[in-house]
Amino acid sequence: KDRRRLLVCSFLRRCSSRWRADQGAMWRLLLAVKLAAATDVYTVNVSGASLAEKVTVQTCSGLLNRDVSVAGASFVLGLEKSNDFWLPEATTKLSMEEYLEKCFKSGVAKGYIRYTSWEGSDIQTLNNAVTLAGVLDAVLLDDSVQPQGLPMLRDLHVEWAGWSELTATEYMYENYVNQTTGPAKTNPGWNTSVARLLIPRI
Repeated sequence: KDRRRLLVCSFLRRCSSRWRADQGAMWRLLLAVKLAAATDVYTVNVSGASLAEKVTVQTCSGLLNRDVSVAGASFVLGLEKSNDFWLPEATTKLSMEEYLEKCFKSGVAKGYIRYTSWEGSDIQTLNNAVTLAGVLDAVLLDDSVQPQGLPMLRDLHVEWAGWSELTATEYMYENYVNQTTGPAKTNPGWNTSVARLLIPRI
């Protein structure tokens, strides 16, 4: 079991410690290249939206941007650090309802994953749930958002009930490590101010 936990920690560090200083700029540059290549660019502003709605929109955006030739490119405004500097001049602004309808009916999502853990310690499994959504080509949906015909692929409300972040990470590592380059970098609310003290240099 100790060896398994060591492997899990290695899996997390592979993603979190590499290029830490430059990864934000790198991802913004890659997104800019995607947007420049797209004929249609759709934006949605999530200011004032609930965390559940923001997560659904972000997982939709990830699926749309995988292949912008399918349904156009996507850019989410209203998030912390989001920057419209990278946007081309001509974009189509959508309401959240219009954006989700486009995502759900465009064919980019094979289905949805039910996730309802937004309070207390349960929310610490969020980054693993987002990673699973990416692996399964799915969007993460709370019960407050209608799936509009999308089939439910997994019900994490039931499957992961009472799981800690360690249990969820071990599960993802053991079952999906070869299907992803690393876990999602979603921060479910951890205090990262002392993180550098907990990650020694190699």
